Amino acid sequence: MPSVVQIEADIAACKDRTLRERMFRKLQIVMTLGDSGTFAMPAWVWRLGGAIIVAHPNEAYSCFQQDLRAPLTDFAVGVMNVTGPEPGHINPPEIFKENIYQVWQTPFDKPALGVLTKTCLSHAKKLASIGDGNKR
Repeated sequence: MPSVVQIEADIAACKDRTLRERMFRKLQIVMTLGDSGTFAMPAWVWRLGGAIIVAHPNEAYSCFQQDLRAPLTDFAVGVMNVTGPEPGHINPPEIFKENIYQVWQTPFDKPALGVLTKTCLSHAKKLASIGDGNKR
């Protein structure tokens, strides 16, 4: 992502209203995430009896939910997207070649969805193995 200074300069020089709005949104994302090149994104995983609940602040593609549910067939799995300040979409790598909002808007690179899925699934499996066997 470009720096705050660069985006502000681009906004000042831009005459196209639509592009200015896109740049303004990008500016808000960069100001939220910082300029370190990486961002430690929170995610939360709970077990409530026979249910596993997963939450994170961004908007992940539906394959995130499918990939969590597939190995946890003995549990009801609830997934909550956009549970806090949402910096962006978390996309499957194959769509990054497309010129769509979810791609040009996101500050997250291709590996982000895989990292989120792997991390949440690891925690969910640990929680699934604990307890009294109270399953669906």
